[in-house]
Amino acid sequence: MKCPVCHYENNDSNKFCVNCGAKLEPVQPQDQPAPAESDNKTVNTAEAEEKQTLQPEPVQEEVTVQTVVEDEQPEKETSNSESVVDLISQQAESEKKQRAQKQWYYAQNGNAQGPYDEDFFRQLITSEIIGPNTYIWSPGMADWVYTQNSELASLLPEHHEPLRTPQPEPEVEHATVQEPEREEEQEPAREVEWHYVAGNHSEGPYITSLMKRMLANGTINADTYVYRDGFNDWEKVSDTELAQYLPKNTQVPPANNYYNRHFTAVQTHSTALYVILSILTCGIWYLVWMYQAADSVNRLCDERHQPRGIDPVLAVLLSIVTCGIYSIYYFYKECSVMATIDVAGRPAQNNTLLCTLLSVFGLGIVSIAILQESINDAVKYGS
Repeated sequence: MKCPVCHYENNDSNKFCVNCGAKLEPVQPQDQPAPAESDNKTVNTAEAEEKQTLQPEPVQEEVTVQTVVEDEQPEKETSNSESVVDLISQQAESEKKQRAQKQWYYAQNGNAQGPYDEDFFRQLITSEIIGPNTYIWSPGMADWVYTQNSELASLLPEHHEPLRTPQPEPEVEHATVQEPEREEEQEPAREVEWHYVAGNHSEGPYITSLMKRMLANGTINADTYVYRDGFNDWEKVSDTELAQYLPKNTQVPPANNYYNRHFTAVQTHSTALYVILSILTCGIWYLVWMYQAADSVNRLCDERHQPRGIDPVLAVLLSIVTCGIYSIYYFYKECSVMATIDVAGRPAQNNTLLCTLLSVFGLGIVSIAILQESINDAVKYGS
């Protein structure tokens, strides 16, 4: 009996196919005439009696079929494994054909070269025209990639190096060869770099040995402000580790006392006298006063290493050219800078708004008088 599913030839007594397990149905001859109703009844009665008599036989037949199926199971597994191997080989051949038909491009000097097939690419790689870091692309790829990151990476020379047969090491009797220990390379310690204030600007960077030499020849002294990485602000040489290199006959003056403040580069001026001179000279001395006030503010900022204010010469010239309009900005800027300068014993006063409004209403002489008083306080009591 032939299986209707896999067409395997089975015994007529089998109810299931031993190859695929499908149910087998007996084929009735087509030319045999259909029995009459009376004959059908007789046959049915006979079949019923046979079923009652031979009732356990189907069970035995099923057991027999099951035993046959179990005996044929290794053959089925063998055929399945062979079909899987054939399927894998077919897939590999199809993938190989697809790769052979696939077209590739490579980038050279900003231009795309191609298309070329895989065999031609192999020749380009062999001739070192294409390397591991050459950009390549093929239709279907999202973006250009390096050769070493693509499916053509297997064509690179590093994947085809011949295997070397390891040679046995020569035996050394009564000797032990030890590899020398490699000392860890330590980065050389970076020398400290210093900056110092000279006039109204900073100099540097200089290493410690150069700073030591400048201390010896008098280029810098104990009162010179210096700075290096790790400092929060500029400090005097006498307050840093450079103090150990000061000449022995150098006496460090006490800091922050009246005498040091008295000999500062910024001098105090009499506000009342300057007001009288500005009136008597019909405003000429007022311009001189503006110059001196701007210069004093800049000097105070230099001593404290803060941003400077307006250039004195520029302030006077612009005030003359604009017929006094520039003086409004002049008082705004200078008073703002003075508000950032600390005065020991009391908080810094911010007279920016007051001086600006007075200059708008033509009372610039009052504004500069207030500014001068702030400068005098910073000179006398500043830290």
